[in-house]
Amino acid sequence: MQNNVETEIKLLLAKKDVKTLVSSPLVAKKTKKGSHKTVKLVNIYFDTRDLLLRQAGIAYRVRQNGKKYEATVKLRQQAAGGLTARQEYNVPVKNAKPILAVFRDSGLQVDFADLLGAAQIEKLVTVRVKREIGLLQITKQTVVEMAMDQGFIS
Repeated sequence: MQNNVETEIKLLLAKKDVKTLVSSPLVAKKTKKGSHKTVKLVNIYFDTRDLLLRQAGIAYRVRQNGKKYEATVKLRQQAAGGLTARQEYNVPVKNAKPILAVFRDSGLQVDFADLLGAAQIEKLVTVRVKREIGLLQITKQTVVEMAMDQGFIS
């Protein structure tokens, strides 16, 4: 698989059905013991007032996970066979300030100065999430992360 590509399967599940899913034989038998953890994430999404990044197929966020921060740029997604895949670049940062220059040495081939011109990056939304994570041992060689998010957008 190509570096910097994230492949996800996203399913929408009613809150009342989460316990049923997790305790189902299909999931319970495959869950690796000791792999469960809960994390609280704060995701801040940025763009220009005219949504220039979005128009270029780019999503830019800074995620806080505990005391750590990570800036992420995701490029236009591609769909195939029910899966979506998109290039993703992650860089550790000191705080939630939007600084696109941190991607300079990440391999990301986007000229932000050319794309944005004089437009300024600003906060669009904040998404607060409680994420439940477990690892599923599908085959001897294949481990899948199952993450269930509950949160809200402000």
